[in-house]
Amino acid sequence: MSIYYKESNSEEIAQIFNKKIIYYGDMARLSPKNVVNFHFGEKYLYGRVSVDSVPMIFKSQKGLKRFTGKTNKEDLKAVNFVVDNFEAMAQRFRKHARMGLIDKDDQYMSDLKVYKAYEDPTVLYTNYARAYFKSVAAAFRQENSNIINFEQFINALNSYLEATTNSKLPFTMPAFIKSRLCPLSVSGLVIEIADLKHSNDDQKIQQFVNSKNWDFYANTCNTYGFMIDMNAPWRLVADLDTVSMLSYAAKYKMPNIYSVFMTLYRSPAYGYFNKLKFDLLRLYNTIKPTQATFDDGCTRRIITPVEYTSESLDEIFGEEYFLKLYFNIRFMEEESKFTDAEKNRLISEAIQVYRTHGKGTTIAIFESILNKMFDYRGSLSYIIKAINKMKAEQEGLDSGTTESTYEGVMTGGGY
Repeated sequence: MSIYYKESNSEEIAQIFNKKIIYYGDMARLSPKNVVNFHFGEKYLYGRVSVDSVPMIFKSQKGLKRFTGKTNKEDLKAVNFVVDNFEAMAQRFRKHARMGLIDKDDQYMSDLKVYKAYEDPTVLYTNYARAYFKSVAAAFRQENSNIINFEQFINALNSYLEATTNSKLPFTMPAFIKSRLCPLSVSGLVIEIADLKHSNDDQKIQQFVNSKNWDFYANTCNTYGFMIDMNAPWRLVADLDTVSMLSYAAKYKMPNIYSVFMTLYRSPAYGYFNKLKFDLLRLYNTIKPTQATFDDGCTRRIITPVEYTSESLDEIFGEEYFLKLYFNIRFMEEESKFTDAEKNRLISEAIQVYRTHGKGTTIAIFESILNKMFDYRGSLSYIIKAINKMKAEQEGLDSGTTESTYEGVMTGGGY
């Protein structure tokens, strides 16, 4: 067992704590500035939220590009200009290895090989939600809930969410994107050149920091505009605030950070909301019993729960009901300082925006306020002014004024 560095999470808690302090101290002392701790503060949100902390995901597979160099498996992709930049850097590593300027026998830092890159957040969330909904259904069954209609189900679900959201288990996709359950790789800005265990700090030191090639590796990554993850030195993250990275982006008509954000990213909120009622209906059908029994001590009744389709849900409850439900769930998920009165007022104003500007704009402006894009002053006119300002700023960048466009304008871009 290593004296100074953690080798696994099975060590005693006190040892893990002390060894982690040593590891971070040594990494900070031995590494250049482009070695970044993505577990610290808001850095862990890099590439997953806009500059205003609004959750974002990659907009289209068209912006991704396959690696042509060495990869651990087929079909690994990342953002187009990030791939170009990385492969140019990999070529420099190979050249220096051939010339004997670096150790050509280094397993990871001589002939760079891609082991992991872009991960689809929709797939990750779908898998997470499937497991999450199973746990919710199990909790309801354990309580022997006699739910006989959708409204009862929503009331029970809200009570469940109020009791569990503090455990940092997100319900919606936007909250999942911001959570620590969602990896940096969903941004398309991340490339991993090894498949080592994240729990083994000793291996990180021995195979990377103590390598003969470490200084060349760190400095070359810096030259090409890549940050190195302090907690996983094999993980490279494109730094969009560097001339080198943006010079490659410019070849794809993205000459600055803003154009990168607007071209590549969008908010997941609008698309997620359109699926919400279907997810809730499936969960309701999973939870409701075949028959519910009610006994008040005098009479015993057996009731068959109400059956719904997505169409009947729309007819009975309407879009505004689901918007209010979404807004309330998002309030529970986010750490906000809104009072109950402010929440109710914001929801009321958002519904008024929906009636005049449509669903996409409403969800976008709500997410912007919720994630502190601008101060909420409790005024519908203020919200309308904010919408108009955002539209004005977007002129010349987008054509048309569809709901999806507003969503991208208001919540896309940044970190």
